[in-house]
Amino acid sequence: MRVNGYTIYNGPSLLDGSPIVALITGFAIPTANPKMGKEPLQSWILRSDVTPIESVKTGADAAICGACPHRGHIEDGRNLGRSCYVQYHFGVQNTWLAWKRGNYPERARPIDIADLGFARMVRIGSYGDPAAVPFWVWRTVASGAAWTMGYTHAWRTCDEKLKQLCMASVESEAERQEAKAAGWRTFRVRHAHEPVGDYEIVCPASTEAGKVATCEECRA
Repeated sequence: MRVNGYTIYNGPSLLDGSPIVALITGFAIPTANPKMGKEPLQSWILRSDVTPIESVKTGADAAICGACPHRGHIEDGRNLGRSCYVQYHFGVQNTWLAWKRGNYPERARPIDIADLGFARMVRIGSYGDPAAVPFWVWRTVASGAAWTMGYTHAWRTCDEKLKQLCMASVESEAERQEAKAAGWRTFRVRHAHEPVGDYEIVCPASTEAGKVATCEECRA
């Protein structure tokens, strides 16, 4: 049976030191995300000691998502105000459970990781912020890739080399200008009724844009 994924990092989070793993999947089963297209490999940054459901419920997901404003906040044992689009209680939870069962063999050395993304499209951080994982891991996976995409909300504090592989996720025009001044390409979260700024486009895979292209086709 062909292996669908691998463990490419198992160690402390660069965001808060908590134990995390990074997985890369899609070798046997294509992604079910219609925005992406079928070709891209997906990568998942997860707490290794608790399930994704538990980490969101308790706030332990700070280890993988940092200070992202879409995480929500914990009040009386509940997560309130979460606006992240990722459905963590389905695909992410099942990915964690598969890793826990040992379905994703570990590739810990650069020489073992380098060929995973060869000639493929790789999404860096399908869940979780890429800044939680050492840059060398992503650089190695991307070294032979045809194309990569990724976003980080930790652009103010992360390893600046992530600029090579990721865009800065920003929440306002002021943040966009700050990130641009620091050398980042940006992806700004906005409501559909808000204007599109100079040097910005609406994501072609979005409903607003008419879903005219997948990420695989666009590659912007």
